[in-house]
Parts: sequence; structure tokens; C-alpha cells
Amino acid sequence: MIGVYGAIILTMIIWGSSFVFTKILLTAGILPHQLIFLRTVLGSIALYLANKIKKNSLKIEKKDYKKFLLLTLFEPFLYFIGENGALLYVSPTLVSLFIAMIPLFIQISMFFLAKEKLKSNQILGTIITILGIILAISGSGKINEISLKGLVLLLLTIIAAVFYNYYLLGLIKKYHTLQIVMWQTVIGAIYFLPFVLFRGKEIFLMQWNVEYILYLLILSILATGVAYALYSFSIKKIGVNKTSIFTNLIPIITLIISIIMGTERFHYMKLLSVVIVIFGIYISQIEITKKRR
Repeated sequence: MIGVYGAIILTMIIWGSSFVFTKILLTAGILPHQLIFLRTVLGSIALYLANKIKKNSLKIEKKDYKKFLLLTLFEPFLYFIGENGALLYVSPTLVSLFIAMIPLFIQISMFFLAKEKLKSNQILGTIITILGIILAISGSGKINEISLKGLVLLLLTIIAAVFYNYYLLGLIKKYHTLQIVMWQTVIGAIYFLPFVLFRGKEIFLMQWNVEYILYLLILSILATGVAYALYSFSIKKIGVNKTSIFTNLIPIITLIISIIMGTERFHYMKLLSVVIVIFGIYISQIEITKKRR
């Protein structure tokens, strides 16, 4: 189990830092759909090589085509449109705050969609972690007025994440996680291709440097490829609810990365928020057993 939780934490570190790197690239001039297209193309190549090394079968059954198309429609297509689009209007920390609310929606939706049992400690842990996140954001002085466009895009992200986890839950029982993520990124690149053909000149007009290329590679190989594989692996081992609760770590990690990069200042309120978030995750993970006479 230590390996599973290590994989989840590593995934959250990668995704937490991705908000900062994405914001930097978007500020540099590249558009959201163009950045996502580059991420999915480069991620597909890396995942294809990884599957070949692992000697995984790349074939999927015809009856599962629709499931893969829907899986990819929700994520990365709709999810990244919402997430990256929102970063044009609000700060990375605020975006990560909304992303951290996804587990609560997932737990409730899985109760109705997949008949997964909803435990009281999972709900309580989610509420505690969200309170810790709110404290972290308010203590950092990052709460600003959110534009209507930003709010709509963030809501789109949450809805996409819920349905992505629903379809993923069915596929991971049948296919290898690397296989799923590879087809997810390949189909995602195809979804975004028409948009790039219609408007893609910014990719060539942008002044790429070593720093920007490094951020793109991190987003493509680690955030799009490795992190999704680890996330799917974790869901397969401990389920959607327990895995998704760890996304509450993302805003804290985003704040830490921002402090390291000099865009945030350290404050004791941030340290307190970290403690609260970790405590909330612990509460959500403990097994509650009833003693019988």
C-alpha cells in the first residue's frame, strides 16, 4: 500500500506544479488549445514507447471504442479546455482550489452512477481538506474576484472530471493503465487537431527558449503521461473515492511551488493549512469498523 500512496502523492506533485508552468506558457503567448495539443502529441509518443518497452498490447475491443471516445471527450478534451481556459482569467492557485473540490463531486456522483458506497469519514475528510485549502488561499492573499468566464470554465472542468472517473472505473478493470492513458492522449490529440489547424500560428510565433521547452516537456511527459498512468493505477488499487481525495493536496503543492519560484511569500497560515489538509486526508483514509457483540 505504501507504493500506491507514494504514486498518488507523486501524481499530485506533478499536477500541482503543472498549474504554475501552464500559466507561464499561456502568459508567454500560446493559446490553451494549442498547448494541450502539443501536450497530447508529445505525451502520446512517450506513452507509445513506454507500452512497447513494457510489451503491453495496444489493441482495444470494438465494443469499447465508444467508452474510450467518451473517456477522452471528458478528459483531456473538455477538462483541459476548462482548466487551461480558466487560467487565462484567474490565478493558478484559485484554479487549483476549484480542482480540489472535485473529490466531493466525484464521491457523490459515484454513489449514483456506480453505486459505490459513500462513507461518512470520506465526506468529513473532504470537508476538512477543503477548509484547509480555503485557509491556504485566503492566507496567501490570492482571492480575487472571479470572472464569469473563469467560473463557467471551472464548472466545466469539474463536470468533465466526474464523468472521466466514471468511464475510467470501467476500463481499468480490463486494460493496462499505460494502454488506457496512451489511447486517451492519442484520441485527445485528434480531438484538438481541427482547432490547431484553424488557429495554430501562435505556436510558431511564440519565442521558444530552453525554459519554455522544459516546461512543455514536463507538462507533456510527466503531467499528461506519467501522472495519468499513476492516477489510473491508484484507482485500480484503492478505488475512485480514496484516490480522488488526494487531489486536495494540489492547491498546497501549487502554493509551495509558487513560493519556491518566488511568486509567493511564506506565511504561518499556509503552514497551518498544510496541517489541516493532511489531517483531512488521514480522516478520509481510515477504516471505520463497527464492533459487534
